[in-house]
Amino acid sequence: MASDILIVDDEEDIRELVAGILGDEGHETRTAHDADSALAAIAEMAMAGGIGARLAPDTALPLHVWAFAEDQARYAVTLPESAAAAFLERAAKAGIPAARIGTTGGAELTLEGVKPISLKALKEAHEGWLPAYMAAGAEL
Repeated sequence: MASDILIVDDEEDIRELVAGILGDEGHETRTAHDADSALAAIAEMAMAGGIGARLAPDTALPLHVWAFAEDQARYAVTLPESAAAAFLERAAKAGIPAARIGTTGGAELTLEGVKPISLKALKEAHEGWLPAYMAAGAEL
């Protein structure tokens, strides 16, 4: 079963190696160099697929620490609901820390405790800022 996987590591060589191996196995991959880049990549994946996401990490850490703190490496995997438990079990058997951080679906991107943003509004802001900026600059 192929999955979409986000690889987060501050070492570019490691990111690219893992992405290459997973790509050879038929998985779609994206890479990011740190956690805030990971949140941006998740937003880009949601916009590209037209599928919202709700991130609700089960952690005692404050949200800003969980979302933006440095870490050795993180991987975000999207897969069918029916495969989630088996994936987590397999990771545990391999001694790999893994946790469910959210779900996909709907038309909004939501980070627990933060006001949701519609994918439509996010996409308009993401794709429309440069044309708006250029148009405003022409009037100066």
